[in-house]
Amino acid sequence: MIRKTSIIFGLLLSLLLTAAPVWAEPDVSGHWSGTWTCTSQPCKIKGGGMTGDLKQGEHNVVTGTFQLTNTVKGTLNCTVTSASVGGDRFSGNLQCGDLVIGTTGLVKGNTIEGDYGSDEMGMGKYKLSR
Repeated sequence: MIRKTSIIFGLLLSLLLTAAPVWAEPDVSGHWSGTWTCTSQPCKIKGGGMTGDLKQGEHNVVTGTFQLTNTVKGTLNCTVTSASVGGDRFSGNLQCGDLVIGTTGLVKGNTIEGDYGSDEMGMGKYKLSR
């Protein structure tokens, strides 16, 4: 009986260790590039590009910088603030001078797709790849 229990315990343990990476948070560290598209008024400009670098640290806190092009304020250099990854969800803000853009997104491997919003840029969608 002890041998049978040990074999079952060993099988369960190996299944858990194999499945552990599924439970791990995705790491969004790296260079990202993509587009933003305004979908809800006010849309003074329909869309533009974005590139940047993210670094995911302890407790899944995310820091980094982004540059957004073709915005109502021209090219914006932004700092990622209040950002984190939880499960497959990314959320945070882009602080671009006096402009704050809130973001949420879904991380799928080497892509992040989500929504953004700000008073001056309206609300819309973004898609990034690395």
